[in-house]
Amino acid sequence: MKHILFLFPIVKNLPTGGLKVVYDYANRLTEDGHQVTIAYAAYFASTNRTIRQKLKAVAKYIYVKWKLRHSGYTWHDKKQQVVEKFVWEFSYSSVPKADAYVATAVCTAPYVNQFPVEETKKFYFIQGYESFIVPNDDFIKWTYRLPLRKIVISRWLSHLITDEGENCVVVPNGFESSVYKLTIPIEKKNKYLASMLYHINESKDIGVGMKAVALARKRIPQLRLLMFGAYPQPENLPAWITYYKEPSLNQHLEINNQAAVYIGCSKIEGWGLTVGEAMMCGQAVACTDNDGYKEMAVNGVNALISPIGDVEALAENIVKLINNDRLRYDLAKKGMETIKAFDFEKSYRKFCEVIMN
Repeated sequence: MKHILFLFPIVKNLPTGGLKVVYDYANRLTEDGHQVTIAYAAYFASTNRTIRQKLKAVAKYIYVKWKLRHSGYTWHDKKQQVVEKFVWEFSYSSVPKADAYVATAVCTAPYVNQFPVEETKKFYFIQGYESFIVPNDDFIKWTYRLPLRKIVISRWLSHLITDEGENCVVVPNGFESSVYKLTIPIEKKNKYLASMLYHINESKDIGVGMKAVALARKRIPQLRLLMFGAYPQPENLPAWITYYKEPSLNQHLEINNQAAVYIGCSKIEGWGLTVGEAMMCGQAVACTDNDGYKEMAVNGVNALISPIGDVEALAENIVKLINNDRLRYDLAKKGMETIKAFDFEKSYRKFCEVIMN
């Protein structure tokens, strides 16, 4: 059995897709008898350069050290065996010694690169183009060239790595059929009910999604939106939008099964977990043509895809899905078939093959 160390930046105590994937793998690794530590750091030399950035790093460190009292993040059902460690800045002396050191962000990769261990023990798990962490393309591409064993979650990310002359292994995200599943038959879902993720990150382009739904409502006044997210409810929501803050897994399952249509409006996604979750629950998907969604969504086959930022085109696709029952049923059924290929156990086994060898 081996000790796996994941290195992650301290983030807000809110659900995060990339951290969720790490937690899911960590849980499964402990079930197989491996030792897992997730280490978090507040300060990064590459990103905390100004006085304001350094003060924010101090605030993060104090938060996890005293308010969370080492209890870690509270929104995921982590196994007790998963050990969490909070440090100011990563160094080889500040983290436990392990058999595999896994950088999970653009800012953690340089630290793993500096650890005085064999290169075969150093990994870089890439889940997105993280310009929202380090807004410097040259720096991001430099990390892709570091002598770390690279794992990416999507084909489009693998192209970024190979463009830098490096190799990588693609381990697509997987979904658990015991968690996301059909509970209301496709034909019995409310076709006038759509669902959508709410997020404050500009890359999610939530304004486009809300404008598209409002435009679709001009043609279909019965249309309502179920919106869910980790953040407080946005102000001045119209009465036709119901917001769920940090829904439980059961609530999320209910949302995905009650609504017949799922709307994805992001500009960029490393993968797009919510689209896959919607497909598993039998929702017909209307989404933008960002590369992350297209790991699963194929226009006219299992989804309707519109150009990024195009409110009118997204609204038109929402209207099509509501007005054409046969189209909605067919796309939803095909989506359910497509997503079966993305099985969590299959992804986990492939991830293990990389980090255990």
